[in-house]
Amino acid sequence: MLQHFVNPMLQQQQSNNPRELCDSGFERDVYDRLIEKEYNVIPQVKVGIYSIDLVVEGEQDRRLAIELDGDKYHTPEKWMDDWKRQRTMERVGWKFWRCWGVKLYIRPR
Repeated sequence: MLQHFVNPMLQQQQSNNPRELCDSGFERDVYDRLIEKEYNVIPQVKVGIYSIDLVVEGEQDRRLAIELDGDKYHTPEKWMDDWKRQRTMERVGWKFWRCWGVKLYIRPR
């Protein structure tokens, strides 16, 4: 994980269409909404042994990790593993925002 901070985002998958890197329809929906608002979004960012669903890059080398919790992939049995993974990455400086699928589809903004 420390190597990531020496060369952040270096080993990311390359694609002419980054949207194709999204793992699910939910990820594609969030990606599309962020792109429409003109954010710089990178899907499936590798950080050490982990992967972040979406990363929004901002000014002054700021990044926001977005984790998307859909019913299909984030069952209650996986919540503790997800939180442990998030806490590990927060300890090395990542800021997270989690979005539940139901929130996006019931109360979109």
